[in-house]
Amino acid sequence: MQLSTKTTYSIRALADIAKHQEPAKCSIQTKNKKTPVLIKDIAGRQGIDIPYLEQLLNRLKKKGFLKAKRGPKGGYVLAKKPEEISLLDIVRAQGDKIAPVSCVEGSPCPMAKKCLSRETWQKMYQDIKKDLVTTKISDLIK
Repeated sequence: MQLSTKTTYSIRALADIAKHQEPAKCSIQTKNKKTPVLIKDIAGRQGIDIPYLEQLLNRLKKKGFLKAKRGPKGGYVLAKKPEEISLLDIVRAQGDKIAPVSCVEGSPCPMAKKCLSRETWQKMYQDIKKDLVTTKISDLIK
């Protein structure tokens, strides 16, 4: 398994936003609101080109991970709590597969019943999946 750049950069960007979004200045109207994080700041800290990062963040917004605010005080905030976003959610949102071989994650294989290594691949897949499900964005920023 090898995750795409889209996925690894998305994870880094979401973790960066989670770490740097700050509670808005005290006010009854802004209770539980976060101050948006600027894309140029994320790009600078993470070493990601702004045009590429814009594409990633737009996709993450469409998938429900982010909210965007336009204007001079605009930027991005998480749409969910960091402890609610698993790495597997992000991997799947970007279209990556986590199986070490294709037959473990849904592709039919004529050798499935005879395959001597299938059990090993299935265990590896389950272990990877478990780790990605249990690891949350909040774990990355601790």
